[in-house]
Amino acid sequence: MRNLAFTFSLLSITAFGLAGCTVDWRTGCDFDSDCFTTEYCSGGYCVPIDSGCATSLDCAAGYYCASDGNCYAETVCGSSLDCPSGSYCGWDGNCYLSTDCNTGATCPGGYYCGWDGLCYLATTDCATAGCASGYYCAWDGNCYLDTVTACLSDSECGFGYYCAWDGNCYPADTGCVSHGECGSGWYCGTDGNCYPANAGCTSDLDCSSNGSYYCATDGNCYLAVECVTDADCGWSGYICEFNKCTPVF
Repeated sequence: MRNLAFTFSLLSITAFGLAGCTVDWRTGCDFDSDCFTTEYCSGGYCVPIDSGCATSLDCAAGYYCASDGNCYAETVCGSSLDCPSGSYCGWDGNCYLSTDCNTGATCPGGYYCGWDGLCYLATTDCATAGCASGYYCAWDGNCYLDTVTACLSDSECGFGYYCAWDGNCYPADTGCVSHGECGSGWYCGTDGNCYPANAGCTSDLDCSSNGSYYCATDGNCYLAVECVTDADCGWSGYICEFNKCTPVF
C-alpha cells in the first residue's frame, strides 16, 4: 500500500511536470565556437545548422535568414558592440555574420555586398520605411552603410562603389540612362551612375577639394564634365552650362 501511494505520487509529479513546464535540452552558448561543428549559436542556444533558408520567410517567427543561409533569432541590438565576435549589427538591428564579399565571396538572395565587404539585408523600400542610424537610403531603395564623409576617392570604397561629393561610398555601375531611374534626390551621371543631389552648395569647394565635382547654379553638386555644347554631354538629360554638363530634370 505504501509503495502504491509512492508510485501514485511519482506519477502525479511527472504528469504535473509534463503539463506545466517544458525542459529545454539545448546547449547554452555565446559564440558558434561554443557549439558542435554541426551547430551554430542563435539566441543564446546551439541549434542545428540548416543552411537551407533563402529568405527570412523560410524561417520561423522571430528568426531571420542570415548571409550564411541559416535562421538566426532576431536580436534588435543597438550597435555591433552588442553582437558576438565575427558579427556586425545590420541596419535592421539584427546581428549578421561578417563576410568578405569584396574578395570573391557572394551574398545570398535578399542581400547585397556593401562597400566594407559585408553582406547587408536588402530592403528596396527605405524611401518610405527609412533606415536606422548610421545608414542612408540609396537610389535603389536599400539601406547602405554611411561612411560619415570618410572617403576622398573611389579607391577608398569597396569593389562596386564610388566616392561621391558628400564623402560617402555609393553603389556604382548602375547603368542608368535617365534621372528617373535613380529616384527622388538622385540624378544619373554622365558615367551611368546615380549620384545624390540637393547639396545646397554655394561654391565648388562645398562639393569637393580636388575639382571632381562642381556647384551648379541650382545649388547642387554635380560631376565635373567639361563641355562646349549640349551634345558634348552625351544625352538629352544634360545641358552645357558654363562649360560644365548640368542635369536637367
